[in-house]
Amino acid sequence: MKLFYNFNIKPFLFLRATAGLRLLTQDYQEQILNLVRTVFRKQDSQYFLDDSWAKIITGEQEGLFLWLSVNYAYQKIKHQNTQQFDIQNTVAVIDIGGASAQIAFSSAQGNNKFLHLPEKTRIQIFSQTILGYENDQSILGNTDYASCFQKTDGFTVGLNNQSNVKVDVNGNYDFVKCTNAILNFMGIIGCQYLQDGSVQSCSSSSKIQQLTSQKQIIGASSIFYAKQELYNKLSLSGDTFTLKQFREQVKQFCSMILTNTEYQSNSKSFTSCIQMMWESTFLIDGLGLLNNSVTTLQQYNSFNVDWSLGSLIFDINTMQCDYLDVSKCDSIKLQDNTQLYSDSRMVNSFFSLIILLAINLFI
Repeated sequence: MKLFYNFNIKPFLFLRATAGLRLLTQDYQEQILNLVRTVFRKQDSQYFLDDSWAKIITGEQEGLFLWLSVNYAYQKIKHQNTQQFDIQNTVAVIDIGGASAQIAFSSAQGNNKFLHLPEKTRIQIFSQTILGYENDQSILGNTDYASCFQKTDGFTVGLNNQSNVKVDVNGNYDFVKCTNAILNFMGIIGCQYLQDGSVQSCSSSSKIQQLTSQKQIIGASSIFYAKQELYNKLSLSGDTFTLKQFREQVKQFCSMILTNTEYQSNSKSFTSCIQMMWESTFLIDGLGLLNNSVTTLQQYNSFNVDWSLGSLIFDINTMQCDYLDVSKCDSIKLQDNTQLYSDSRMVNSFFSLIILLAINLFI
C-alpha cells in the first residue's frame, strides 16, 4: 500500500481522455498522455498527479460514469450508507459526443457490468458505446449528402470529408433522402423512409440496444445543444420533449433558408441541420424512441450532466485502496478485469477538494 496522502497539503488531479484519443493508434495515445503528464508534472506544487491517473477511459466506462453522475444528481442513488434506493427508479442515460455515442441503464439481462454501491448493494448496468460518429464528415461520403444541409440564399460552404478533402456543399434539404443516408451510415439496413410518409421508424432493423422500456431518459452533450439551438430558433422552451414532436420541429428548422448573414455571424450554423437530423435519427431509429420522451439539460441540483462526476466517484473509491489508510478495501472488477468500484462510501463533502480535469479531445 502506498503512503497515506495528506489532503491538507494539496489536492489530487485526475485526467481522463475519451473518444478523441480512442480513435488514435496506441503509439499516438501514449505520446499525448506522456506529454500531458510532463506538462502537469511541472506544476506538481499545486496538486498531486500519479501517472496512472492520466489515462483513456473506454466507451463503456464513459456510459457507466454518466449513469452514476446523472443518478447521483437526481438523488436516485445516495452517498450515505443509511440511504437506500430502488434500482427500478433509476434513469437511463444517452450521451452523443463528437466521436462516439453511449447508452447506459439498469438491467438484469446478460452482458452487463456490475457495480457495488454502499451497504454492499450490487447492481447491474448495461452500457454500450457506438464509435465513429463525426456527423457532417461522415455524411459527405454519401451521394445524397446535400439533403442533410439547409438551403442557402446562394452561398456554398467548403467542408472536409473523412479523407480530409474539401467538398463544396450547397444545401438542398430533403428529410427522406437525408434520413436514409444516415440510416445507411448507422448500419440500419432493410428499411428505408418513403416520400409518402408511410414509414415513421426503422428501429426494428437497428442492431443497437433499444430503450423503449425505460421510464425516464436523460440526454447529454450534443442532444442538449441541438435542442437548445432548435428551441431558440423556433421560440420554444422546456427541458423535456417527445421524439415525435422533436423530429417535426427539426424538419421545420431544416426547411428554413440559411442566409449568408446568419452564417457569417455563426459559421457552425451551416452544420446545425445535419446535427439535429443525426440526433433525431439516432434516438428514433437507432434506439426506438419515437413514442418516448427525453429530458436534456446541462445541470441538475448544481451538478453538471456529464460523465465527469461519475468518474470522480469511481476514482475516489478505487484510489482509496492505494493512497488512503484503509484497512479493508474489497474492490470489484468488471468482466474485462478493469477495476471499477469498491465498497467504500461514495463522494461526500470531504472529497470535494479533489480536482477532476476531463480531457475531451474532440469538438
